[in-house]
Amino acid sequence: MMDAYLSYSGFLSLSTDNAKDPTLAKINAGQKMIGLYLAGVTMGVSIPNLIKVLTSKPAMLMAELMSKNMFNHDAGLFDVKAVIRYLNNGPSELLVRIPSEVKDKLKNYVENVVNEGKKDKDKKKINNAQLRQYIIDNPDEILKEIDRLIAEKTESISDFERALSKELGDEQAEDKLRNTSNNEDEIANNKRTYYGYKELRSRINRHRQMVKIIKESLIQLDDDTWVNPFSEIKKLGYMLNEMRRFSQVARLNQDLPNTLAKQLDWIHKFERGISERIDEISRNEKSLHPEMSEAIDEFKELSQGTKLVDFIEFV
Repeated sequence: MMDAYLSYSGFLSLSTDNAKDPTLAKINAGQKMIGLYLAGVTMGVSIPNLIKVLTSKPAMLMAELMSKNMFNHDAGLFDVKAVIRYLNNGPSELLVRIPSEVKDKLKNYVENVVNEGKKDKDKKKINNAQLRQYIIDNPDEILKEIDRLIAEKTESISDFERALSKELGDEQAEDKLRNTSNNEDEIANNKRTYYGYKELRSRINRHRQMVKIIKESLIQLDDDTWVNPFSEIKKLGYMLNEMRRFSQVARLNQDLPNTLAKQLDWIHKFERGISERIDEISRNEKSLHPEMSEAIDEFKELSQGTKLVDFIEFV
């Protein structure tokens, strides 16, 4: 415990002196990543191993995903939990602001693939959520289809421009194309769809490349074992969530309420910490660790009042 206190003190000193000597930036311990260092120290991970994990390619990638970029209007992901969800499950905004024609074309393609060989009565239509999941699961296949659709759309735009030049002459046609802003105009629709394909391709390719990096990365720890840093970062992320959640419960004990309304609010906050933990285990950890079913049962007994334990045992 004394080692942990010394480490906390060291990070506090580095934070205080960060304006003069940006050491924290050198070890990827910015505002949104330093919590992982503190979680690791709490778990008993050595500082050298933490630095190896949190300066690895996946960790630097995660920090980048949380950074704001004023030039492309990217607000960045909110926190470590959001980044892990993005890398595991794909971007939730994958199809946001993508033209309907693009989505419809890809839906038709996916429906033809999944319904191949089926009778008409067994064929199914897919919705946007199913399309998004298919894209995440089959990025290479979808990128190939998007490239085909981009080529098709490029040819369509070129054909339209050539026909317009033949009708109006090169100079008048160029002027018309430059000043086209009506969405109902064929060239505007074609170009909007074309850039929709390009934007979607960029989003898919970006996520695919990131997943490749986090899957293939390996680092060697002080005990000479080789680990995947993203797997270690996920463990730190779970610990960080635990620390944040139950620090709220610990703070409750410092100021016990003395009115009925405050007492009920205290109980509500305590129960919410338990119920959130049950949800998180059920979503993220049960599939990875079957023994978590026992932990879920324990928490349910606590939340239902069928089992009593003292506060220290609970934490």
